[in-house]
Amino acid sequence: MTHTLAKALIRPIALGVFVAVALGACTPKTSLRGNLPREAQLEKLELGVANKNDVATMIGTPSVLGTFDSNVWYYMSRTTEQWAFMDQEIVEQQVLAMYFDEQGVLQHVERYSEDDARDIASSDRVTPTAGKELGFFEQIFGNLGRGNPLGG
Repeated sequence: MTHTLAKALIRPIALGVFVAVALGACTPKTSLRGNLPREAQLEKLELGVANKNDVATMIGTPSVLGTFDSNVWYYMSRTTEQWAFMDQEIVEQQVLAMYFDEQGVLQHVERYSEDDARDIASSDRVTPTAGKELGFFEQIFGNLGRGNPLGG
């Protein structure tokens, strides 16, 4: 009787394990990248008083300095999800910009999200280079006979 009961339970248990594994494989892989300061840290920074050294000490160095203005510090954060073999998808992206004056004193803090992003059209043009275009066989066999294979 116990053998029959065990045999009857094997299929439901195996099915339950299979369903649990299958559902576990369907959960997304979430990744958080970046250094975005917490609100409690930002509240300690006083506009017009805190300088670059104070900011770096309290919340860390920025992710990026401004390209054209080193008095702008950017702290960036991005959360992505990836389902199985699919491409990663951006779930949330934030940028915190800190603007300093010429003396290095914090003047303004601004938050940017994906809604603030702008699409930039890239150019399809190709810059020509000097020289000769090599064909397939020239690339494969072009170095045959050059140099000494024995190294002497």
